[in-house]
Amino acid sequence: MEIKCKFKQQNDVVERGTFKSRKVWVIDDENADYPQTLEVEVAQDKVNLFNNFRPGQPLTVSINLRGREWTNPQGEVKVFNTLQCWKVTSDIADDEISIDAVEIVKAIAKASPKNKDGKISSNFQEEFFNKLENDNNDLPF
Repeated sequence: MEIKCKFKQQNDVVERGTFKSRKVWVIDDENADYPQTLEVEVAQDKVNLFNNFRPGQPLTVSINLRGREWTNPQGEVKVFNTLQCWKVTSDIADDEISIDAVEIVKAIAKASPKNKDGKISSNFQEEFFNKLENDNNDLPF
């Protein structure tokens, strides 16, 4: 099964013995009036599948629906369901990513400190981060 969604966040990896898992939240906003936040789980060698995605990034998440019964100490039977993710792909085209990168570089160059000759200052990194801290309202990102 596949879900078209947007990445929201990933939680910390939880380890129980040799088993590793991570809960990841995605937003299904097919119906814009009622967006749905879904929790999917990635396990073992898949726990890092979402590391390179940013909040709001459109994704296609491939999942298996899992369920199991559990009997509590009082004898009541409960059922737990899990959306287990086994594959995730970005729905952003490569050319969109390239355009984003170009826009970011342009914004950094525009905001970078310049010396009186109009060239980027040799203390660029320090001055740039100072400028970010002091006046980040002008930046387009």
